[in-house]
Amino acid sequence: CKTIPEASPPRPCCEELINQQLAALKAIYTDSIQNAFCYRTLGYKWAHDACNGIHGKAASQKIMSANYKNYFAQRALLLKKCRNWFEQHPALEVDTPAISPYANTDVNLDSFQVKGSTLEGFLNTSPEFAIKQLLAKEKLGDCYQIAKVFRDGEVGKNHLPEFTLLEWYRMDWDEFQLMEEVAALLNYLLSPQSPGKAEYYTYTSLFANYCSLDIRRAEISDYAKFCQNIQLDYPQIWQDTKDINAFQDLILSQYISPKFKQKALTFVYHYPQTQSSLAKCITTEEGRVAQRFEVYWGELELGNGFNELQDASEQLSRFEKDNQIRLKNGKVTLPIDNGLIQALAYGLPQCSGVAVGIERLLKILLQLDDIRHILPDYCRMWLKE
Repeated sequence: CKTIPEASPPRPCCEELINQQLAALKAIYTDSIQNAFCYRTLGYKWAHDACNGIHGKAASQKIMSANYKNYFAQRALLLKKCRNWFEQHPALEVDTPAISPYANTDVNLDSFQVKGSTLEGFLNTSPEFAIKQLLAKEKLGDCYQIAKVFRDGEVGKNHLPEFTLLEWYRMDWDEFQLMEEVAALLNYLLSPQSPGKAEYYTYTSLFANYCSLDIRRAEISDYAKFCQNIQLDYPQIWQDTKDINAFQDLILSQYISPKFKQKALTFVYHYPQTQSSLAKCITTEEGRVAQRFEVYWGELELGNGFNELQDASEQLSRFEKDNQIRLKNGKVTLPIDNGLIQALAYGLPQCSGVAVGIERLLKILLQLDDIRHILPDYCRMWLKE
């Protein structure tokens, strides 16, 4: 720590940034003289860079290129706070394999395939399938994992092909209890930018209020016409294959979510039954809906949660339908995770689970416009845009 050079004094207008970051960094270091110097120096350098960003000097790149130690300190703090949370709200940390002989059939995801002399399979897009097998067969109870995951075809200002997920499960909870914990945890993790009170909307109400579309009755032509009216481009194959889910995803991400309250949490819940994925379904006054939610910071999606489906035959049917849709969309079919199906048949306990992207939280904390700026230059070089 002593080798870190002292940063030049920041502008007085950013004194609050300094104090906020120093207070946060104290959580990682002890009060010894050596470590006090370390967190003081890191805090001053972060505040100085943020100050320069506020005053117009290429904010995102400036913060990261100034000193990557700032990033790693912030990441270390964030992961420490995650583990602190699950010590205070008990859950067991688990570790599952990164490679599986099976893939995620989700039509919106693509897996990396790996092949070696001793092992071949797919890099996990999430630890979900493996954790559920532990929950069913080992009866672990409440648990969480901080896992490296991989998704092909995802590179952009909010996407990296390799990233970190915090995923956890609560026994005997429904999605509303889990949403309450997610809001509390994100307020804790995003301090000093704590978002405060969250807003909650059903999926159906968002489309009704923002688009005047009743998703219970709207047909493919209605979605196509709406996109044309707001000049939102879409692939013709969606209309040809009557892919209403794709239209809904597009409208939510490109038209509705940008209207969410900025620097605040928004929960979207009770997704259409056709987007149930691994969630249970129930009947409400809005019709048949999935017990699923997503959480946003402004328009940035942070996490996705389910009241977990326990029915093995229903889950198998959904996976098979995913592969049928993949074929229609010109994608390859993928091997279904029979281990998960067997675990559900064995008996998954009633539980709800959620996954939150760590790098997206860091994007918020470091005030970055592009998540790729988290990566050092030598890592960004191999990303295919």
